[in-house]
Amino acid sequence: PSPVTAVLDPAGRVWFGGTGGSSRVVRFSGDLSGVPTFDTGVSKPNFPVADGAGNLWFGNNSGSRLLVRIGGDLGGAPSVTRVETPIPGVRTGVLDAAGALWFGNVSSSSLVLRLGGDLSGFPSLATFHTGIVAPFTPIVDAAGNPWFGNSSGATSAIRGQAAVSPALH
Repeated sequence: PSPVTAVLDPAGRVWFGGTGGSSRVVRFSGDLSGVPTFDTGVSKPNFPVADGAGNLWFGNNSGSRLLVRIGGDLGGAPSVTRVETPIPGVRTGVLDAAGALWFGNVSSSSLVLRLGGDLSGFPSLATFHTGIVAPFTPIVDAAGNPWFGNSSGATSAIRGQAAVSPALH
């Protein structure tokens, strides 16, 4: 794979996603000899985020509706689970204070995805309309609201069940 984006797991190991057309992710620990890679079954797994349960989640750079969850024994042979979402191009994620994960997309959709509940088992999935196309850059503010931006400079926040798009001056 072509490592691009990274996340630390709870033990301090570095995990990379890539964009080189591979379906593999890379794990680095202290020893750089024999670096293990893990097949996710999803092309171009990328944009990783860690959840509060110690799982790692990867969006993708291929337009797929699949997220990848890597969990279990992250220092040995971790489990790899693919989670089907209703959003094409599901990509960058962020963890909120309540322990839920929010993912944007790079397709022509205005939807964002919230994963909550049992993130190690069967998470609940909910979608929200943001009012902006391809809301792929998430961040959570101090009040716990997830915000999304896109490459056109538009922004939108999710408050409760509604999207709020402030006018930028």
